[in-house]
Amino acid sequence: MAITVDDKQVQVFDRSLLYISLHRNESLFYEEDLSGYCRALIEAGTDRLIVNAEMMQTLKHIVPEIPLLCIASHKHQKYQSHDCHILNVVLSELTKLTEKIKRMKKKERAAITAVCLSDFDMPEYEKYQKSVSQFKSHFPDIAIGISPGNAHHTGAAAVTEIAGSFDFVIGSFAGAFPFYKDAPLEEIFLAANVFSDKEENHVPLRNLQYIKKMYENIAQTKIDKQKSVIGDHIFYYESAIHADGIEKNPKTYEPFTPESVGLKRKMFVGKHSGVKSIEKKIFELSLNVHDDCLEHIKEKVKQTCLIKKGHLDDEAFSLIVQDCLICR
Repeated sequence: MAITVDDKQVQVFDRSLLYISLHRNESLFYEEDLSGYCRALIEAGTDRLIVNAEMMQTLKHIVPEIPLLCIASHKHQKYQSHDCHILNVVLSELTKLTEKIKRMKKKERAAITAVCLSDFDMPEYEKYQKSVSQFKSHFPDIAIGISPGNAHHTGAAAVTEIAGSFDFVIGSFAGAFPFYKDAPLEEIFLAANVFSDKEENHVPLRNLQYIKKMYENIAQTKIDKQKSVIGDHIFYYESAIHADGIEKNPKTYEPFTPESVGLKRKMFVGKHSGVKSIEKKIFELSLNVHDDCLEHIKEKVKQTCLIKKGHLDDEAFSLIVQDCLICR
């Protein structure tokens, strides 16, 4: 399922497995995690997964239905005609690659499915656009796209701005955290959804938490709880004004709903929490507290959070409430 940019369908490829396999021995992967991760990525809207030759053979065995691309070098590699290959090039090499492909035998050329411009630079966008047009005039059947990167956390924004000029974009789930700095796949999908007025073009994102779990199992890492779109705590909120605003109109603070990405909104109490927040948390936890106690609880919460240098979970908050009631 491609994303829609400027009324054009643009495919999205994920290469997180390529990076993970460089850092982990493939023999340590559980087939159940690997197959679940691949299928979930495709179901979420990814069009193809980019892998190396070894991983391609593994995946062909356990998930033969998944569309794959094998990363290949355009300089010296012989291409297997039964596999689909993607070549990474920088813009300055595209002309040489064009000439090389022209000289290839038909069978070898057929193995090249896609070409990615790996050094895409937003300020040079028009230069890339011109080179892509020239390449496509020779090889209309070879997809050409970009890997926008995420050095300044702008990868997804770049996709929504210029991806319509290309056949595909490359990202990696979670930015392939903590290995490389790709545009995060989930941010690309979400940005495309937010900027599209047509709901039929939206990518379904409710399964992101399952994908995240599979990713963490395979990569043997934990994604930051504040990671945009998929972090466990991104819909946690604290301050009284914020809490009141969220309750009245969540869109004031949230460009997308927690349910749309498989998360839930939750208020926690911290040093900035006011009486409104304390009252709401007491109601949420079904605690029986008289209004006269709220101010005392608020002060105790503030003191505890300053000492702890963080917010309180529900258990710690409940203990404070009980202590305040006993002392009353």
